[in-house]
Amino acid sequence: MKLDENFSIDVIIPTLNSENPLEDCLRSLSKQRFTGKLNIVVIDGGSTDRTIEIAKNFGTNIYVKKGMYGAGKNGGRHYGELLTNSPFIWYVDSDNIMVEDTVLSRLVEPLILDSTINISIPLTALDKNASSFNNWISLNEIRKVENMAKKGIPYKDGYLFLTDVDYGLTNCALVRRTAIESVGGYDSDVRTLGRLRSFGLSKGVIDTKSHFYHNQVDSVLQYLKKWNRRLKFYSKMSENDLKNYFVEYPNKYEEHKNLQASIIWEILSSPFNALKMFYKSGESMWLWGVVYPFFIIALGFLHPIRTLKVFKRFL
Repeated sequence: MKLDENFSIDVIIPTLNSENPLEDCLRSLSKQRFTGKLNIVVIDGGSTDRTIEIAKNFGTNIYVKKGMYGAGKNGGRHYGELLTNSPFIWYVDSDNIMVEDTVLSRLVEPLILDSTINISIPLTALDKNASSFNNWISLNEIRKVENMAKKGIPYKDGYLFLTDVDYGLTNCALVRRTAIESVGGYDSDVRTLGRLRSFGLSKGVIDTKSHFYHNQVDSVLQYLKKWNRRLKFYSKMSENDLKNYFVEYPNKYEEHKNLQASIIWEILSSPFNALKMFYKSGESMWLWGVVYPFFIIALGFLHPIRTLKVFKRFL
């Protein structure tokens, strides 16, 4: 679909010491064959590496908000929403790399053709150069989207229409701005999607012809360090901080309970899903899922008070 050259899309990328993946991410965005305007906004939390320098090299709009974390009403994505005004927002992480040069042009097409569609998502692909552990995480994303796709209805030319997108809002999701604004803006992937679903705004498409790499971690140790930083950040929050940070659900108690249950089930069912998928596919990467719960449990034992606080308050 050929768009008017004045038609614009806002790409919001939160960063914090993201020099390693950011260059590949921005290079893949610069190669997108998109006839409209691509407004790339980097929201940086106070990087001390080459993140800002790399972002400048690609001509992005850069805003630095030191001490800011990647999610929440005071986080990168929400802050980016307030600074931009295009009709569609593309949520891209610094570790996302577009595989094809047509990803954006395809993602936007169904949103333009059908005003009831609010979410358009591509498929995660495995990067042969990424670590085995990273690709296990990617395999989980692929499995979840495949399960969601089973409920999809063929829409046109490789798109699957979904009356209710229940996974995949965060990485590379293109979302209609009015839908996001209707639910109070972005605070975290699961929470924002939960509110969109509660308000009946989660109609969307999966584009089976668009793919991206999600190269988020090089090792188990890096993964645990990442989650330890998050535990530390959220556990220090006061009740007032939480109120200012997160948008409340329409039905706070029910959604809170559902989210806690889904997180517990995800961790506990990981070994069974991993063994099942290993048996079906023969992919040895699935075996990471067998030991994954032990990593999370170990993190909980190392920081029991911090973990309990986060589980009770953040979720």
